[in-house]
Amino acid sequence: MSLELDTLNIQINEPLKAANIRTVVDTDIIVPDSKPDVLNVLQVNALSSVTEKYIQKDHITVSGMIDYTILYSGDEEKISVKSINFRTPFSQQIEVAGVEEDMFNYVKSEVRHIEYFIQNSRKINVKAVVALDTNVVDSSVAPVVSGITSDSSVPVKSSVVKAFNLAVCSENSFEVEDSLKLPGANPTIDDILKSDIRLESRELKVVNNKVVAKGNLLVNTLYTYDEDIYYMENEVPFTEIMDVDGITPDMHSDIEYSITDASFSVEKDDNGESTGVYVKIAVSSLIRAYEDEQFDVVSDVYSPDYELNVQKKTINVSEIVDASNASFTVTDAVTVQEPMPEMVKIYNLIAQPYIENTSVQGNT
Repeated sequence: MSLELDTLNIQINEPLKAANIRTVVDTDIIVPDSKPDVLNVLQVNALSSVTEKYIQKDHITVSGMIDYTILYSGDEEKISVKSINFRTPFSQQIEVAGVEEDMFNYVKSEVRHIEYFIQNSRKINVKAVVALDTNVVDSSVAPVVSGITSDSSVPVKSSVVKAFNLAVCSENSFEVEDSLKLPGANPTIDDILKSDIRLESRELKVVNNKVVAKGNLLVNTLYTYDEDIYYMENEVPFTEIMDVDGITPDMHSDIEYSITDASFSVEKDDNGESTGVYVKIAVSSLIRAYEDEQFDVVSDVYSPDYELNVQKKTINVSEIVDASNASFTVTDAVTVQEPMPEMVKIYNLIAQPYIENTSVQGNT
């Protein structure tokens, strides 16, 4: 009896175990000569971004930047709010056993905690805890038997295998520029204190080897005029066309954004009066595309007339079981503690959720 095996190759993705790291970045921030002495620090914001990755044996070396915005009250006769912008680099080596340069890999950074200490009126020490979330996928192929041809009766048992595999992982960057106009009721600008930026994705359209991404940048700006604080909100739409080799419209695609840099300057008219704020925002995007395929594979074979030596090997394939979104509301009360004065007006509120752990229980 002769047997002919029909075979095909199934792509499989194997995530490599990475040591997700939290590193402490210690920085001394010097108050610029143009700013008054520090009396009290009101708020410290920090934004981290990965600027470079270098892969070597069993390690990924990551370099990045932390952008600080510090609001403080100045040591003057009339207490005023001032701001300091400061950028500092960081680097960290992450252990990933088996990592190679051609594997799908990406590293996301996030500032999880900030501590600060006023060393003197011209120097502030800041410690930032940066979390580095590393993802590495080893993509390979596994041969499977899809059919058997024989000159005798050979019963064959087949099974359906569904594979959902990462086919494309592409990191891109682009810039968004715009002029933000002052609201009609707001006065002109003396000094920009800070701007908080949030990005909302509206649409992701895929064509062969290209992606068209549309979204909005929500920019909330805090500024001063004649020592009083004012606030304005602006929406900046963008459309970006990015080259992504290998992506096709039939793939399941998603995109993640992160703000890597931002600069702001006051725009003025011919009379020297401020008319708005010019912004330039650097955005990094991570595009992932997945192939959803289905195969018939031979899981067992039997012959009543001949003894067959059937060998099996287990391979792991990824399959999408469910995809859903959920939202919820978190409410809480913030109490002003003594000896802080009572609140008169809230200019802006910053809230950042952190996912510490996920688990699957039953059907939830």
